Amino acid sequence: MSRRIVINKKILIGAVVIIVIAAAAFVGGMELTKKKSNSVGANKAGSTAPQIYTSFTGDYSFLVPDGYVIDDHSIPGTQLIIKNTDKLTAKTVDEIYSKGVLTVQPFSTVMTDTDAFKGYVSGTLKDMIAKSLNGTSDVTFSQTGSITTALIKTTVSGKLARIQYIFNSTKPVILASGDDNAAFQSVVNSLGVASSKNKDYTTVQSSIFTINSLIKNRMDSDTYRLSSDSFKAKTSLDALKKLFDQSTSALTSNVSITGGVFADTDFSATLLYTKLATKTGDQAKTAVGAIDLQKNGDQWELVGLTVPTNDAFVASGN
Repeated sequence: MSRRIVINKKILIGAVVIIVIAAAAFVGGMELTKKKSNSVGANKAGSTAPQIYTSFTGDYSFLVPDGYVIDDHSIPGTQLIIKNTDKLTAKTVDEIYSKGVLTVQPFSTVMTDTDAFKGYVSGTLKDMIAKSLNGTSDVTFSQTGSITTALIKTTVSGKLARIQYIFNSTKPVILASGDDNAAFQSVVNSLGVASSKNKDYTTVQSSIFTINSLIKNRMDSDTYRLSSDSFKAKTSLDALKKLFDQSTSALTSNVSITGGVFADTDFSATLLYTKLATKTGDQAKTAVGAIDLQKNGDQWELVGLTVPTNDAFVASGN
């Protein structure tokens, strides 16, 4: 089932800073909705293997907590870890966290010097967070191997309002939540450098971008050639061509893939399609698809594909 949070375009102004620090109100709020799409290939019931979200843009990975799903497209550059529910609405950042959503994103300040990192976090960042929440913030530093980490807890009137964990690798990442719960601790304990932890990190990226390029260019025969036996058993070449014919808006749009979820020998990623505005006053329109790969020997093959229909695109400011 497809899940999408629709966020007003104005929310995205400074969204990274808002998620990490502020508690300002959203303009227009956010709502989980379902989108129209065409699918071909295997209908996977869902692997029981642990699900590891892996960021291609930030080179980090973490275990997806039980009972949660990942939205990595509604706020560019940020993963929303959401309770597995059909509907979610929120109008403020506080409301997002109060409903159990966790956020993960690259930490924009890169400091390889440990003392400089500790000084920035215990001084500038801690004070910024405390001021934005009208509370009091405390910092604890730890070492995870060669990585320095920081845990920032902010209380308001004696009650925990925000907890944030910074993993200061060569590409730092920050996790934030409104509660120090099992889901938060699961991500803390599993957060690491993806390229160091997963030998398939590079090969799956190469495979998914190659296959996506073939799809975007409507190279149906080559796409079919790189698909798995299970895909071919459920989908004919003619059916793949028909899907491409019904999804011309998606295949002529910009597409981004920021990461995805490993589950043993399966990998699934969200495709965010964006149609840029062509006239003054128009808004860009977006829609969501998905691509599923499965490892066969040393190769990652296509097992499932979901592409939005032409009428699935909505203005990104809605």
